[in-house]
Amino acid sequence: MLPLSDTSNILQQDGVGKRQRLEALQEPATFQLIVERAGIDGLISNSRTSGHSQLQTPAVDDPRQAKRQLAADLGNTAACDAFLSSLSDALADDELLHRCLLPITVTVQVRADSGDSFMRMLLNLLPLQQQVATLLLHKLPEFSQTEHEDSGAGSSNTATSVPGLILGQLRWLEQVADEAGLTSTVLEVLPVCSLSTQQQLIGLLPEVVLPQDHEVVMETLQGLLDQDLSFMAQVLDCFSNMQLDPQLQDLVLSSLLGQLPAVEVDDLPGLVKYLLISADKANADKVLTAVRSGLHFVSPSDPRLAVPDHKQKGAMHPKSKSPEALLVKELVSALQANEAATAACLQLVGGITEPNSHRCFDLLVLLALHAKGGPDRKAAEACLKKKLVDGHATSAWLSRSLHGYQASYRDLWPSLLSLAEFWSRARETPLTTASVHLYVDLFVGVDSSQERQQVLQTLHGHLGSGVAGEQDVALQALSVLARQHRSLLSQYSSYLANILDHLETFTNSQLQQVFSMFAALTAAQPAGAAGGSSSSSAVAVGGTRLQDELVITLNKALAQNSAGYKRIGVVGNLALLQQSAADYELMLSADESAAGQLLEEWLSRANAVFIQCQSHPGVLAFVLDQWSELLEQRAGIGSGLQMHMPKPMLEWLSDKTNDLMNTAFLADLPRPESSIRASEDEAMPGLQPEISIHDPNLVAKLWFNLDGSYSPVYVRLLPPAVSKDPSKRAQLVWLPACLRLMAACLQRTAADLRGIDALLGCPLALPDPTIFTDGRWDGLPLSSKVGVLLPLMHAICWLREVVTVFAPDLNAALQKAAQGVSTQTTIDAVADTQNKLLMRLSQLRVLEALFKHLAATCPAAAQQLPDVSVPLLLDGARRTIT
Repeated sequence: MLPLSDTSNILQQDGVGKRQRLEALQEPATFQLIVERAGIDGLISNSRTSGHSQLQTPAVDDPRQAKRQLAADLGNTAACDAFLSSLSDALADDELLHRCLLPITVTVQVRADSGDSFMRMLLNLLPLQQQVATLLLHKLPEFSQTEHEDSGAGSSNTATSVPGLILGQLRWLEQVADEAGLTSTVLEVLPVCSLSTQQQLIGLLPEVVLPQDHEVVMETLQGLLDQDLSFMAQVLDCFSNMQLDPQLQDLVLSSLLGQLPAVEVDDLPGLVKYLLISADKANADKVLTAVRSGLHFVSPSDPRLAVPDHKQKGAMHPKSKSPEALLVKELVSALQANEAATAACLQLVGGITEPNSHRCFDLLVLLALHAKGGPDRKAAEACLKKKLVDGHATSAWLSRSLHGYQASYRDLWPSLLSLAEFWSRARETPLTTASVHLYVDLFVGVDSSQERQQVLQTLHGHLGSGVAGEQDVALQALSVLARQHRSLLSQYSSYLANILDHLETFTNSQLQQVFSMFAALTAAQPAGAAGGSSSSSAVAVGGTRLQDELVITLNKALAQNSAGYKRIGVVGNLALLQQSAADYELMLSADESAAGQLLEEWLSRANAVFIQCQSHPGVLAFVLDQWSELLEQRAGIGSGLQMHMPKPMLEWLSDKTNDLMNTAFLADLPRPESSIRASEDEAMPGLQPEISIHDPNLVAKLWFNLDGSYSPVYVRLLPPAVSKDPSKRAQLVWLPACLRLMAACLQRTAADLRGIDALLGCPLALPDPTIFTDGRWDGLPLSSKVGVLLPLMHAICWLREVVTVFAPDLNAALQKAAQGVSTQTTIDAVADTQNKLLMRLSQLRVLEALFKHLAATCPAAAQQLPDVSVPLLLDGARRTIT
């Protein structure tokens, strides 16, 4: 049988359980007589159970019979007065008072608590209720102070203490006889009770207070809050259950808003929820503005936040029940319940246009509306989109609002991930940038492996979407994680290895990001930095498995004859070389031996890349361009940092490009005995060396010699163009790329281009200009015409690259000359360079016009020219002349 089951109708074998006829009271209604007539044992010593010791708890055979007997005996005023006088004297005994407050046990076949105490029975008699309640409430101050002293010694039990039992009698009465009197008594004893008793008394008020007493109660509770804010939770609960009229509600809101900055952290969630739920259309703007300005999201440095108990001597807040998490939960709940607050939030946050004016609260309310769904979800998305696109908010606001609070935003996790996906599909750069930041913050901020895997799965979905914008967002996010949080991302390297199966779908820039990410994850670092080992050997952060898979993939791609696979191998190997260069710089000061080994590995890999690509001129051109981009690029989100190549590696690369240029294209120009220039014709100087070529219909001559007899070299364009070896003809495609890389290396080592300034004015070996006179062009066979157009096309590419390479260096020199920090010799050299660049531009226009005219007269020859704009497709693509 359940403890509170009614056993009063269970018939005993002797028939005692049957309803008995009540006898009229003939004697004065004393406490002892009334208890005896009700059949309650254990309250007084001379009970019917003579010969037995006093019971620990009172007992009765039939509680219904006892209640009927009490009602009959105390049915008149005289009996009530006499009993109350006797009761007051009897309750002076603390032990007796305690027993009167304990539940009465029913002793019929089984022992069970009836649920009602003797005092509860008296309180349900309306003629006695107010007097008994007043008697009990007046006992509270004495016992609550005793309880407070005992609680300091650690011996208090609120559930069985006298104040707790007294207040338990007054809750959920069947009927309240005098609400105003009971409210007045509660407010009378409230100030003189202990803190815990006061908190319980406040919870009793909504059950007994009448609407006409709401103002008095409100003023009393506000006075308590002014003295001690620890009553906030109980006061809010009381106000919520009192159903205040609009005027009083507005006064309460105004008072609570003023106390918002000083309230305890644990009470913030409840206060914010009450304020937002209680707001209406008339005051929603005022409430939201005050909450936004007064609510500062709790940070570890907040002085109101309790110091963490690392020694486990006190209660610890789990993350799911932290004040921040509860605040988020209550805020979402309040906004979902109050449409007026929802509209005010959208209007308030939407009206903020200064990026630095946004707070964590603004993002929180928009996420709460997003989680609400329906029209509010769309409104929140539109508000955030407008802010980011119009520049009213930045990605930094998102990161600042989420940093350190991701665990508190657990209930809003689906909304955050949904926004990141939504922005990744946008065309606006601010939205894609915000998506990258949001993915990074979500991955780093959470402490759940499952949620991190969910972020990676979403990023994998973007990579497999086939949409360039989504792929860029995913790769940028992964690149940032690999460089800034690589120890964390490396724990999920098995999820990233699948990307290696889809490399063919990525563009060059996307491949750079992919392999930069992998290079960062598999980068070597000193063992001390990796985990505290004293060994000087280098370790890989990403583990050997991913590193092995990466190396195998790149080696296979580089060994393939397909230009598409070689592109993958080139970009991947250069990313590894870039990371190795950075690792070498870090390791050089920590471990010279490991740094030397890393340098040898770097030189071996770099040389292997050149060897594998040298037989494919288009791929070699791609390699040289990629090297130049790495040396020239600047830092940006999702990209690698500007490459800082150590001096040994830079010198090796510079020597390599010089060897390539000298071997394939540059030839020494013999100097005449006289230092006087041989001719006044700058286009065709008098000095013309014999240049052998394989086409008997053509003769090679030097064009555009700006240095005259002082030029040490000339560029061989016609000889390889008419060579019978297709590989030599194809070499011309990487000539401009080689010049670009030579310049990039010099800018890093010498900060100027004086080491290659001879290439600015040196002549070009092109077909004899007389071939274009007297109709000789029209009489040339098709192969010879191709042999004329091909070097002209590459001469145009060469001059364009010359201007592109030397013009920035000239601009820097002109700025120094204008500042007066250059010598006269330097100024003369700058002027000479400027004149040569102007001449090259003029010559470029001449060549372009000539090439266009010749291509138009012989389309068949023009169609056989390679498309130099796409070196990797050199074998299949042809140049189309319009």
